[in-house]
Amino acid sequence: MIEHLTGAVLEKDASHVVLDVRGVGYGLDVSARTAAALPPVGAEARLWVTTHVTDSAMSLFGFGSRGEREVFEVFLGISGFGPRLGLAVLSTFSIEEIVRIAIAGDAHTLKKVPGIGLKKAEKLIVELKGRVNKLSAGIGAERMAEIGRSAPAGATIEFIPPVGPPREAVEALEALDLPPVAARRAIARAIEALGPAATTEALVREGLRHRRAG
Repeated sequence: MIEHLTGAVLEKDASHVVLDVRGVGYGLDVSARTAAALPPVGAEARLWVTTHVTDSAMSLFGFGSRGEREVFEVFLGISGFGPRLGLAVLSTFSIEEIVRIAIAGDAHTLKKVPGIGLKKAEKLIVELKGRVNKLSAGIGAERMAEIGRSAPAGATIEFIPPVGPPREAVEALEALDLPPVAARRAIARAIEALGPAATTEALVREGLRHRRAG
């Protein structure tokens, strides 16, 4: 599986780029934001890559950052939401904007994406609310804290770093059949009680005490 490519830009437009990697031309579909950030033809570009395989085709999708790729793969994991709509969302909004929309439950703003009506936007919001940590993997903890503080009244956010004991504790609770949202909420409460330096084991024990927390 191709994870990353570095090569000279042979061709590019608003949705596609061809990279020459040691004499082999790789065609990658990209978001409009990634396309706009690419260097001119002939210059070297580096892209993170997702390989998407269906019964009829294999496609490569390129991203300017690992965080953008993480967001795209969240969309791939949502039923009825294919790669083209994923690129359309990433073309319309930055990663931070997507995270803010998910936290606020702002389905009406999602309607700005071509191909997404209100019904699909509302369904997507439900899915994204449970995936905020993966969506925000490319955003630093301090910046996420600022986003949390600026969230609308009534919005909830339990940011868990993508690596380390807090993340491991969330995965442990999920393995005990807690829903992802409930597991994140429980570990967020555990961090408040024990501090961010607590071990995985301590967070799990404390998290179990908060598993029904509202």
